[in-house]
Amino acid sequence: MAAAALVILAGFGIWTIVSANAGVPKGPYVAKNEELFATIPAYPEAHLTEEYSGTLGHGDGPEPPPRHYYTARKYHVDAGSSCFAIEAFYRERLEASGWRIRFYAGNPGDIAHSHEINYRRGAATLRVTCSDATATVPTVLMIDLDSQYFG
Repeated sequence: MAAAALVILAGFGIWTIVSANAGVPKGPYVAKNEELFATIPAYPEAHLTEEYSGTLGHGDGPEPPPRHYYTARKYHVDAGSSCFAIEAFYRERLEASGWRIRFYAGNPGDIAHSHEINYRRGAATLRVTCSDATATVPTVLMIDLDSQYFG
């Protein structure tokens, strides 16, 4: 990794350190995420309700320039579809297209009952999470990915 040059600026009596390494540009990175999303199968009863892209923070204090961006899509799923059926749908289709399970939430050896599964293919990572419907909230499916997480 190239060393980042530091520039010290004096403004209003406050010294600020600015890194010349501005991270990666958001637009082209998110465009690659969108290209990858176009290859992810859509669950038949899912309706897109929200889409956004961002970067993960590292806690309190000044944040370093972003090196990665994720893109997330949130869906509401028609009544009658369980998270078990949704996750089985994605396991079958993603594994058939070269995605491999990295890890999942839940009991060891019991992936069929996991409501969060993380996949990897090449430099990309993808996560499928699901929460079952309640009396007032529909089943929610979230898919987020980073096309270059391991790149």
